[in-house]
Parts: sequence; C-alpha cells; structure tokens
Amino acid sequence: MKASLILITLSIVLNNTVFIEGKNYKGYIFPKEYENKYFIRTTNKFFTPTVDDVKEVEKLLIIKSKDIKKNKISTQNKCWNYNNLCKYNRQYFGEYDDNDNKLIFINFVLKKSTPNYWDKEIVILLEDRCENVWNDKIAIK
Repeated sequence: MKASLILITLSIVLNNTVFIEGKNYKGYIFPKEYENKYFIRTTNKFFTPTVDDVKEVEKLLIIKSKDIKKNKISTQNKCWNYNNLCKYNRQYFGEYDDNDNKLIFINFVLKKSTPNYWDKEIVILLEDRCENVWNDKIAIK
C-alpha cells in the first residue's frame, strides 16, 4: 500500500498525471488543466477524474463490451475495439457536457504501440486508421 501511495504522489509531482492500474487495465489520469494543440476538446468545462471515476468507467466499459458482443453490434466503422480492451493502455480526461453531466474521454493505445511519453501527452498517431489508437466517451454519475 505504501509503495502505491508513493508512486501516485511521485507521478502527481513530476507530471501532473496519476497512474492507475486495475484488473485488465492501466493508464494515466490527466488533470483538468491539460492542454495540447493536437487534442481539441469539445467543451471548455473540464474536471480531473478521480480514481473512483476511472473504476466506474472501467465497469461501464465491460458492460458496453458485453452488450456489443451480445447484440453483435458492428464497431468497425466507429474505430472501437471493444473485443480486446485488455490489449490497450488508457488515458483518461474529464469534461462536462452542456447539461453538466460528467463524461470521461478515454484514449485507448495499443500496448505494443504505446510510446514512452504516454504519461505526459495524449497519444495521437496520424494516419493510424484506429489500428493502434482509438477513443470513446463514457458518461458517469
């Protein structure tokens, strides 16, 4: 427990992101202040997701994945690869929609293609066609 606390504290101090790892996922939570010229956000109302927010999102991703498989929903055109979630690292960003609902933007990065800067900057691979990087937004309570 102490080692985890030290790791999270160091991560916050060094680059303002927080490392999180759970069953079948790991990623970084980005603060509301994060800005990048390649990542255009659709709102100007941001928040920093909490660890509990990410845990909720991960539960919702599993439900969504099961629903997609059960109903044989095609995700090919939307660049979603919900069949292999465990093969992707995550980057989490928080925002509010027009009705002040909390949304978590998740950037999925194929583990074998994850660059070493993924803890500091959003990963965007131009001309990727969603093979290595894709994203989705999930509403939480």
